[in-house]
Amino acid sequence: MNQRSQRSVEEYLRQSDVQARIWENIREARENLTVTISRAASLFNFTESKLREWEKRGLLQTERSLHSQEGKGSTGHRQYSSAELDKLAIIRELINQGGYAPGEIPLNVDQIWNRISGERAALPRTARTFEDTVPYPENRRWIEKRVENTDQEESWRYFVSQALRLSLVLICESIPDTIAGLILPLEDRKLAHTISAPSDLAQVGPSLVGWMGRNRSFYSFLAKTPEFEYPTDFRVQTLNSPEGAFLEGNRVLDNVIVVLQRRTRPLSLTPELIETVQHILDLVYKRINTWRPAFDYGMHDWHYKAYDLERASREAGDLMFSALLERVIELGGKTSEEQNRWSFCALLLPNETNLPIQQQILIVRAQTQNSPYEIGITAVNPGQTDSLALKAFQSGQVVYFAETLPGETMTTYQLPSGGGISSGYPTFYLSGGRSAQAALEKSTRSAIAIPLVGEYGISIAVLYVAANEAQAFSQADQRLLRIVARMLEELLLTSQSRRRATGRPGNLIANPSMVDITFEDFGSETDFLVEIEGLLETIQREKPTSMGAQESLSIIEVDIDNQSQVATRYGNRVARNLSQQAGLRIKGQMQFSSRYASGKLFHLSADRYCFVLRGLSLEETQSLARQLKNTLDGTYFIHPLSAAPGRPALPENMQEISGVTTHLGIQHYPFNYLAMVLQRYPANEAAKRARAVIVSNIEAALERGKTEGGNCIMTWDPEIWNYRSLD
Repeated sequence: MNQRSQRSVEEYLRQSDVQARIWENIREARENLTVTISRAASLFNFTESKLREWEKRGLLQTERSLHSQEGKGSTGHRQYSSAELDKLAIIRELINQGGYAPGEIPLNVDQIWNRISGERAALPRTARTFEDTVPYPENRRWIEKRVENTDQEESWRYFVSQALRLSLVLICESIPDTIAGLILPLEDRKLAHTISAPSDLAQVGPSLVGWMGRNRSFYSFLAKTPEFEYPTDFRVQTLNSPEGAFLEGNRVLDNVIVVLQRRTRPLSLTPELIETVQHILDLVYKRINTWRPAFDYGMHDWHYKAYDLERASREAGDLMFSALLERVIELGGKTSEEQNRWSFCALLLPNETNLPIQQQILIVRAQTQNSPYEIGITAVNPGQTDSLALKAFQSGQVVYFAETLPGETMTTYQLPSGGGISSGYPTFYLSGGRSAQAALEKSTRSAIAIPLVGEYGISIAVLYVAANEAQAFSQADQRLLRIVARMLEELLLTSQSRRRATGRPGNLIANPSMVDITFEDFGSETDFLVEIEGLLETIQREKPTSMGAQESLSIIEVDIDNQSQVATRYGNRVARNLSQQAGLRIKGQMQFSSRYASGKLFHLSADRYCFVLRGLSLEETQSLARQLKNTLDGTYFIHPLSAAPGRPALPENMQEISGVTTHLGIQHYPFNYLAMVLQRYPANEAAKRARAVIVSNIEAALERGKTEGGNCIMTWDPEIWNYRSLD
């Protein structure tokens, strides 16, 4: 051996894709009965002189056949045994693909190969997966194992293909009518910036190709050398930001190539989009050895995607969905201690989809290994109004608690009844009686719930992710989670959902918290939490002292009466659109009076809104609430098919809903009272605890209004230390 050591050869032969090619070469050679030197040279594309040279060196051994027709002992043509043909298959791989010189190949390379392949065959069955099985015809597997391996293989084919497809969809959003592709060279040769024309693509070597047709059909496959029959029809581009190089030294940006039709205008990609695509394709690169067998040449079992998560195993759930959820944890990355940043995630689906969305119970149907919940058992019922998962499901928006309090996760606090304090303002409660489920998440410090939407933008499931550290889900993280959520949506909706278009793909980048564009004109639950907590932090920092009306927080909350009955009679779509129209009426009222100038409107759940005002007295707030109720009650004309703002509709296509009423709640807090409340808690969590109590009081006021029969305004009365109906 001249340059590289036997250890280098051994490490190369351990690669799964290398072994696959060697076994294929061996199979082809064994199928051929002619093993003369000329035939062997033809099979492996070597010259006869080369084989003779290697025989002299001792790398190969041959036998000579006798010329029986002469009846003499003279030697005939060189003949190769099957063992020597196997050795030739190994030599061809090392020279053609590994780049080894003949002098660098050890004479016992066949023994090295037999030891390595024997080690893989000796793996215990419980430890072997599809990536450990040798793609050789004589390999036999039990049916149960084959089904399990097919699930794992399909999960990687699906994830990798969707990662490429959704990346292309985002990249080409501004040029929807083009043909486009992504080339991911498997070898890290950093050639992306040196490829100037499609005719140069052969230089990149073996590559994963993602290709999107004009009709948005998508293909993904491995290519030994990606080439075009007519290269002049296309042009190439790298993933660069408008400002120039982005994340220099990154494997994705150094290797990935975008292919576009020649007449298509150059792409202008935002740094946020590049960062998102880079992050998800980086995971594809990191796991090449895992997913490559699922794309490589050879036989692949066909998998019909008909998932019934209700019938999945309680112990393991559905392998396809569980595998995708594990990819979520991988995308979260590691901490400095090499621990997962995100501790676990779960997929929750409603158990009765024919019920109104306000009455649906969410059940955990798939989860990652470290989840504390039970598949098919753990549930979130409609009464748990503080549940992140339920809020996301009902509102159709991402709900993110950047720093949770104990138990403030998938489950809820129960607001105790009665009580009050001598100051005459609402009591701030946090329940000590948490549910058993809340106790399971005692280490969770931040959590996020992302709704999965189906037809007409109605929620069909929720992806819930938890972390053991605060502030664990940045905007970049939310973009990634939205992309994985889209993959899960398409699995749930099958091929029909792939042709639908709920919202604009660019919203995943520009506004990752917005899922259902029906309510894009309003702030979300997350925005409301940020608004309240930010105000409380300001009060905590500045410590106001006066009781003046100019330093006060007023909140008017709105709940549409009998929304479940509307959903039962007309369907969730009409009920959702009715809620949107009520929100638009509130916005219209805001523009009508200058007293609303400081206000912000937030859409909380399916039929609830919250209006935050500053600098108003309690009496002024009550006056605005009366005006608002008069505006909201009455008759609505709803478009039953779509609620997109600005979309024209014929009057005869509108659904008339008469007799709509609402009940409202009023909260009023002078700043100095809030400052006093903040002092009751440790400084590092005072704002979060006070925010949680304000949210609880909002729920209490609306529930009190519902108990009164609706069609009323409930306001806090300092004189009686309780809520009363506003006459």
